[in-house]
Amino acid sequence: MLRFSKSENTEDELKALREYLEENGIPHSIYTDKFGVYYSEREKTDFKKVMEKLLTRCIDANSAQAKGRVEIGNRTLQDRLVKEMRLRRISGYIDGAGRILRELFIEDYNRRFSRSEQLADIHLELIGENLDNIFCYETERQVRNHYKITLKGNIYPVREIRCTAASSKTICYSSKIS
Repeated sequence: MLRFSKSENTEDELKALREYLEENGIPHSIYTDKFGVYYSEREKTDFKKVMEKLLTRCIDANSAQAKGRVEIGNRTLQDRLVKEMRLRRISGYIDGAGRILRELFIEDYNRRFSRSEQLADIHLELIGENLDNIFCYETERQVRNHYKITLKGNIYPVREIRCTAASSKTICYSSKIS
């Protein structure tokens, strides 16, 4: 799944992943670099939390060779796409490039450069998964008096009354990850 955004950030990466899942199913594993969206030494990133919920193995590019393979693929795609956009006189960076990606480029690129179509599809089918519960940000908040929490300056009631005031709860909230 290729898509353009102004920067490499968690929200856009999760949107792209969700689109991929809806089209292909859940991958067995995914290969990532050690950029902040995917990797942190201190805590699990939001991307890794989603991968855990999906039971998808995240493989970090740990060696120079592995990082090189990822970067070579990205540079090749970027180089070919820029040339394709020039040929078609498209200058609108995100909108124009996104349209070319969807309508022409991906299919042609895969046809010309894919190695084998005889590989087994090891994606799991999405059956009954509530993607809104998977593609959400999670944060821990203190439950205050009257069973309320604060999040980003707002106060929200806690629907689940099985907690006690002054206890901590993990809260899932969505912020345009769909």
